[in-house]
Amino acid sequence: MSLFKNVILSSAVADAACGTSHSLAVTSNGELYAWGRNVYGQLGVGDNTDRSSPTRVGTDSDWVSVKAGNYHSIAIKENGQIYSWGLNNLNQCGVHTSLITSTGLNTPTNSSLFNSMLASTSYGLVGVFPGYSNTVLGRRVLSGGTAGREQYYYIGRVSL
Repeated sequence: MSLFKNVILSSAVADAACGTSHSLAVTSNGELYAWGRNVYGQLGVGDNTDRSSPTRVGTDSDWVSVKAGNYHSIAIKENGQIYSWGLNNLNQCGVHTSLITSTGLNTPTNSSLFNSMLASTSYGLVGVFPGYSNTVLGRRVLSGGTAGREQYYYIGRVSL
């Protein structure tokens, strides 16, 4: 990872993910970078132009985790809020249904569906797992202050 630190990014990589043809990285100072194909806005940089080198996504510096699906991307901020962008034709980004589109979301958008599932204090995030044309959200149901069972929800289409 020192190649990224010294040559491409201004600080060390804290988390990274690869989709079908795009890559994402969160640095140790909370910056988000993306590069690769950008047909559906999966890079989150505000357009649909491919990038051959890491490009900063917005100006926020509170990102902690990043995930990549086929043509969509998901990132989590320090406050636990989930954001997503890219292809959203099956609502795999978990955003408001008025944003379901075959052209994609090209900037990080609050994943209101995912965030509302986690809003209750009786749930804890297990993980967010983007796939080909879907996203699985895992949460742990807490019971009486102790960890209970895990529940997983998928949004989008699952192909077998």
